[in-house]
Parts: sequence; structure tokens; C-alpha cells
Amino acid sequence: MIKLCLLAITVFTLQSGGGNHGRSAADMPPSIRARALNMTRALSAKVNLEEGQYVKVKQLNEQMLTEVEVIKIQYAADQAALDQHLAEAQSQYDAALLDLLRPTQLASYKQARSSMTALLNPAK
Repeated sequence: MIKLCLLAITVFTLQSGGGNHGRSAADMPPSIRARALNMTRALSAKVNLEEGQYVKVKQLNEQMLTEVEVIKIQYAADQAALDQHLAEAQSQYDAALLDLLRPTQLASYKQARSSMTALLNPAK
């Protein structure tokens, strides 16, 4: 029960605070910062992010990666709950990302994502 409350507080804090505004980059684990930077660069190369979008997407990536780490810790013993919460986090990330992209960028993102999914799930 305490773990669930901590997760709820963490998710609420991340969402209501708009990400990591109250948290400096120095406070974030280097692995999350590096992964967020790599994710943002890769997405920017695919959809041609503008500078302001780049900053927001990087913050969104940092927020999502932090949330995923919390979820993995909280639900390590329950695979079904872990999968469910990770899927919810992914859905929230996708919705927030889609709000940041322009229509042409959105089309490029969907194309890149579908080709990535095809590579991860090859037809037999």
C-alpha cells in the first residue's frame, strides 16, 4: 500500500510539475540524462524538431524515463501490474509527444515508429 502511494505521488509530481522543472539536470541520474538525450536526438533526426520542441521533448523523455524506473521498482514482483503500468506510461508519453508535434512531424513520427515496430516484430 505504501509503495502504491509513493508511486502515485511520484507520478503526480512528475505530471503536475510538467516534468523536471523543479529538478536540476545535476540531480538526475546520468544514465537517464544520457538516454533522454539520445532519444531526443534520434527523434529530432527523424522529425526535424525545432529548438523549442527539442527542449520540451528532451524534458518529456527525461520525465518518461524517470517514471519508467519508478514503475520498474514498484512493480518488480508483479509482472502483470508492471506491464500494465508501463503501457500506461507509454500511452501518456505518446499523447504528450503528439501534442508537441506539428502535422508533418507527426506523419514522420508515425512512419518511423511503424518501421521500428516492423523491425522489432518481423513477420515469420
